[in-house]
Amino acid sequence: MTPQRQAFASLILVAMSLAGCVASLQNVPSQNILMFDEVGKAVDPTGNLDCPAALAGPHTLCGETRPAGILATHASGFGYQELADSYFSGTYLKSMFECMDEYFKPPPGQAYGACKQEPALLRPEKHDGVKRVLIFIHGGLNTQIGSLERVVDTRKNTEAKLYNRIAESGYYPIFVNWRSSFTSTYLEGITSIRQGQKRPVLGGITAPLVVVYDVIRSVARAPLVWSNQAVNDLSTMPVLEDGLTTRDPQEVAKQLVCDYTFTNTDACKSNVRSEALIFKKPPICVPFNVRSTEELEGHVPNDPRPDPNPVTFPISVGEDLRTCSDMVPSFLSYVVTLPSRLLLEAPLDAVGTGAWDVMLRRTQTLFNRDDQFQHPSKDFIEPVSNPDVKAMADIPRRGGLSMFLKGLNEGIQLQGGQWEITIVAHSMGAIIANQLLRQLMALKYAIPIQNIVYMAAAASVQDVQSSVVPYLRQPHQPSFYNLMLHPVADERERYAAVIDPTPRGSLLVMIDNFLSKPMTYSERTAGRFDNFMRAVHNVPKDVRPRVHIKSFSVGGDAEAASPVKHGDFSSRFKFWIAECWKPEWIMKDVTPQACVYPPD
Repeated sequence: MTPQRQAFASLILVAMSLAGCVASLQNVPSQNILMFDEVGKAVDPTGNLDCPAALAGPHTLCGETRPAGILATHASGFGYQELADSYFSGTYLKSMFECMDEYFKPPPGQAYGACKQEPALLRPEKHDGVKRVLIFIHGGLNTQIGSLERVVDTRKNTEAKLYNRIAESGYYPIFVNWRSSFTSTYLEGITSIRQGQKRPVLGGITAPLVVVYDVIRSVARAPLVWSNQAVNDLSTMPVLEDGLTTRDPQEVAKQLVCDYTFTNTDACKSNVRSEALIFKKPPICVPFNVRSTEELEGHVPNDPRPDPNPVTFPISVGEDLRTCSDMVPSFLSYVVTLPSRLLLEAPLDAVGTGAWDVMLRRTQTLFNRDDQFQHPSKDFIEPVSNPDVKAMADIPRRGGLSMFLKGLNEGIQLQGGQWEITIVAHSMGAIIANQLLRQLMALKYAIPIQNIVYMAAAASVQDVQSSVVPYLRQPHQPSFYNLMLHPVADERERYAAVIDPTPRGSLLVMIDNFLSKPMTYSERTAGRFDNFMRAVHNVPKDVRPRVHIKSFSVGGDAEAASPVKHGDFSSRFKFWIAECWKPEWIMKDVTPQACVYPPD
């Protein structure tokens, strides 16, 4: 490269750094990361900028070409180097499984050389011989740089890196990082994806028409979007709540809590205030509270069971702890910014729907890539060299996650011993996890998923019930944990602290309101408390004791002990601590406050 070009490249790099588009990450632990691009191919997570072209490539990691101590550079907008299938399934996964085997070998803390992480992979103080693996799958709207920064996050240098916090708790950590940013998904949707097929030429020609369609669509659908969002926003006001929402979810929750927690279930479910379970109600502020103290405090029966009911759903329900000091400023901010909100909601519907559709596509290409279904004409010319063409009916699933699952299944059979796999999926990660469970059952892989933990799941209730419930009937009797925000926290989530000009509501609210097109209650997101509680009657009774339901509190001091925003589950919630998944009544040795980090 000429000196002039080097200078120009340096200027571009500086400009991108100032704009927050470049990150320098030291020692990305590739042995704990499965990273995939938009087509479902594995990519090199160790860097995508300043990788020596003569050394790095589909058979070598960028990080392996750098001198010790030199930070790897990651730039958004630049693709990561795809890894050859043979390298990924052989060298890359082999290195991961060798490190995993070393991690499980006693005595704890002894290093053998297979694990290359810096800082070194921590091990628990005690090891009971069970080989535990935690697979974390992030959700949508994550950049590739952001997903890597999470892996090595140190909570502003107050904690070990995230992968080591998980490792120290007794799990070998694996992070599934998939390309789900808004920019990349929306641009791919308008420029190349047409009716389920990737057509870059046709897409490029018709891209202007797609943009025009989105503009027209945003105008035509504006009244529908406004009305849906208005109902969502106004339903968080106590004086309008009963008129805009149904009591079904709260009544179902009350009945389940009574069955699980208290001795006299009939009295608990009644309307007799001195005997019944009555959830706390928020104040009615005008601007000072006019609601009675009795309603604010609710009522809890004084006859708890000595042990929880073993034949029903384990459940705990968060409380609405809002005060007038929370609600009045929020309402005033809402009124002041209403015009900007109305202007932004319709365009968000237009561009957001396209991005959402492509994100859904990418959850599928992780398992089945496009090149399984279509081959260029030259592959059919004799002599045929492409093995796919010689056995068209037996093409293997070669999405990156499918290749990993095949390798993990073989590794478990080879290493032997007792294994316990935990899947923790946030938001759209639950859609990927559902597909993963279906694939394990279809291919009869002996991968024992013991714990299925969904945090604010963006998968539909129907998708969860049709994927998780059959898996719960596996011989090793796995458990499912559905962790959800308080419904008010979902509905009133704000994206700015004081003045919030953007639409309110978590990602799940936006999915239900306009990004997806649910035709029934079962097609709405399973990670929203109101949706899931309406559908629990469809969960068969034989698996109910292993379906754990947990919602968190909102308002007041709830943030000190609860996730209160959609993103809190992957940023503040300590999802690797098993006790934190459980209903609060049966948590042992861990307090709710110990399950979350303080807000930033």
